[in-house]
Amino acid sequence: MHPTPGHDDTPTLITPRQRLIQRLLWMSLIVSACIFGLSMARLGGSSLFISPCVTALCVAYDITLLVLTNKERKGAAQQGTQGNLPSAHQTMGPPGRPPLPSVCRKPSIILPFVFVLLWLAAMAANITILALLSGSRGSWMAPSIVEIIFIAGHIVVLSNLGVLCMEERRRLIGEDRQLKWYQLGQYD
Repeated sequence: MHPTPGHDDTPTLITPRQRLIQRLLWMSLIVSACIFGLSMARLGGSSLFISPCVTALCVAYDITLLVLTNKERKGAAQQGTQGNLPSAHQTMGPPGRPPLPSVCRKPSIILPFVFVLLWLAAMAANITILALLSGSRGSWMAPSIVEIIFIAGHIVVLSNLGVLCMEERRRLIGEDRQLKWYQLGQYD
């Protein structure tokens, strides 16, 4: 029996959880841009310049992971079509086990939680400035309030991203659920 055109028996290159992680990265990138715009409406002063700095870090993180994920998918697709010759990147993993995707590595898991703490500091600064200057009501409050709402949403996105990356790492490395995520494998 002949396979249907376009049908491939190779496994999928990206799992549903990895696809969700990729969508959360795109969402984080968009929300970061919105927060940057709202923060710059007050020249960053309403968050004591924390929001623009954390935005730059989050954008760098999001773009890096999106580029690496895309690169890994293209490499896996090429490897599937050109035979099983391992690339230099694929030989870095432990012997007998394929390398971890970039979203499953420890820095990719730890950084979203660090960003959550930084965003909480930005939100606290925004709320404090808003409370201190609430006596002088005006249109200047609207961008700060909307920025606080976007920051809260970004905290949710980053928290979910960190948890999903951790769960994907557990799925790929450790079948034994008694190990903690930081005990799973080498530092990668």
